[in-house]
Amino acid sequence: MNILWILLAAAMVFLMQSGFTSFETGMIRAKNSLNVAVKNISDFAIAVLFFWGIGFALMFGDSYGGWFGTSGFALSGISDSYGYAFFVFQAMFAGTAATIVSGAVAERMKFRSYLFISLIITSIVYPISGHWIWGSGINGEEMGWLENMGFVDFAGSTVVHSVGGWMGLAGALVLGPRIGRFDENGKPLLIPPQNLGTSTLGVFILWFGWFGFNGGSTLIVDESISKIFLNTMLSPAAAAVTCMGISISIEKSGLVRIEKLLNGVIAGLVGITAGCAFVEPVGAIWIGVISGFVLYGAEWFVLRFLKVDDPVGAISAHGFVGVWGTLAVALFAPLDLLPLNNMVDQLLVQLIGVTAVFFWTFSVGVIVFLVLKQMGVLRVSAKEELKGLNIVEHGAKSIWLDTMRSIQTVVNTGNLQKSVFVEPETESGEIAKSFNHLLGQLNHTFDNIRETMNDAMDGKERSVPVDGEVNSDLEQAKLWINQSTTKLVKLNKTLRNDALHDSLTGLPNRALLMDRLRIKIKQSNRERHPFALLFIDLDGFKQINDQLGHKQGDQLLINVANHLTESVRESDTVARLGGDEFVVILGGWKQLAELQDTIDRILQHLNQSFQGKEEDLLVSGSIGVSIYPDHGESEEQLIHNADQAMYQAKQAGKGCCRFYNYSAHL
Repeated sequence: MNILWILLAAAMVFLMQSGFTSFETGMIRAKNSLNVAVKNISDFAIAVLFFWGIGFALMFGDSYGGWFGTSGFALSGISDSYGYAFFVFQAMFAGTAATIVSGAVAERMKFRSYLFISLIITSIVYPISGHWIWGSGINGEEMGWLENMGFVDFAGSTVVHSVGGWMGLAGALVLGPRIGRFDENGKPLLIPPQNLGTSTLGVFILWFGWFGFNGGSTLIVDESISKIFLNTMLSPAAAAVTCMGISISIEKSGLVRIEKLLNGVIAGLVGITAGCAFVEPVGAIWIGVISGFVLYGAEWFVLRFLKVDDPVGAISAHGFVGVWGTLAVALFAPLDLLPLNNMVDQLLVQLIGVTAVFFWTFSVGVIVFLVLKQMGVLRVSAKEELKGLNIVEHGAKSIWLDTMRSIQTVVNTGNLQKSVFVEPETESGEIAKSFNHLLGQLNHTFDNIRETMNDAMDGKERSVPVDGEVNSDLEQAKLWINQSTTKLVKLNKTLRNDALHDSLTGLPNRALLMDRLRIKIKQSNRERHPFALLFIDLDGFKQINDQLGHKQGDQLLINVANHLTESVRESDTVARLGGDEFVVILGGWKQLAELQDTIDRILQHLNQSFQGKEEDLLVSGSIGVSIYPDHGESEEQLIHNADQAMYQAKQAGKGCCRFYNYSAHL
């Protein structure tokens, strides 16, 4: 019966992997959702194999001075049913510790490096700290040094969850934040999750699996299981209600933040894990309530003080709340159930334990992440991050994203002859079909306009032979034709101007830019003199546009266009690609120093405040530079390479300039 219970509980804990997958994929953006899901199944596969080969022995083998195990590698010496069942259950815990890291480093870490981190966690970091606390788990004699001191962590608030949280903290610190998570002043900016409904489903699955996580840690079937189940139900419920109350009280909107509610449930589960077998139901509720407050405080500390970007809140919910849950054992458990029978002594030992595990896990984590960073294999490039890890890391495409990108390409290029691919029998396919229908109507309208213009121009040039006397009706008709032709010619000029210029700023648009760039390349070839192409992206424009409104944002773009035009010669070209992106074609310079002076002048104009209707608008610009012919011999290549250099300027701190560097993009 005991073996059956251990295996059933292990299956429930295994189901938590699907809960973590659903929760994390819902909390991040669609372009990275598959990457997160694949990481969760991959790290579990690695966890099982390497915990079997190495980790289990380090955690439960014959102890070397209470520090780590030395026997039982590849389960040598274990051949009975209980030993197998015990390994299966513990392997699920190792997989959980590895999975926690996935959320903290989501959306910017290279897949292969993440797999290596999972290997380190499950074969070294988790087993060694686990030996300190649970070393006697299989034979009852090989106690780790913390367990020997009286440290108590029944089901893994520290052993599992804090280890995952602290490794996630190390990774997030070394990796740095996602692009767009903080503005140039370090103020956090919201990156909305893609599907909180999926995350909610994930939390329900986690809550269900946690009954096996905590209940299975008894390793036997006895009357304590019902109390463990009750506490595992009460604590997350109390934490969830607490987080709802805090959210309503402190959020400006007065609404419940769904992310806080979901992480509140997880915090309550993590908080009760260490003491679920000891505390009474009232104590479980208090642990849950305080877990909610700890979660809120930790998330503020991590995001606003440490400036660490944790997309799913794993560091706070697992790392910090895991510490609280472990300390809570000494505060809420009956003293006669604790090894030291004294609250102060027990609290001191608990504090020593959580501190030791933090320094061990965090130190190893920082070292490993820094080594990977130094090797250049830790983080994807800025371009890859913006594109999304589903495509970059796995070659997987999203029908929705592909459709939206195709539509955006048509909008940016102005090529109305290029239709969007229609995926049959899908929602995105219906969108593409409607967009193609709109393109067809536009093309039909433009064809009619062109036909009318051609007829009018032909009528203007053709003489009208008249035999005999010209009556007044014919004279009036000729007059009407002449007047109509004049109007159509003016309309033609107006339409051509509108088609080649940005409607907001009056600057050349992409079509006219490409024409002028082709002309500039031919001129440069004749005169054998280089020219520069500047790709400019405004820093902070989105926040200004969002916070002050589109009218203020439009005024800012007009001001920027005027400043750019004033900064260059009349023979140079300043164009707007769309949004907050501008391109400048600069010629006439003989030395790079002259070019740099012009760029510095542009930066100086951009790095200042612009007068809005209500307040000054602060903006800066990141500039990427490509030089013809050194950095490209075609229009597309010059723009692409300048765009690449602009992302380097963004990474260098924004508000600066970078020249294209071949080696940086190999």
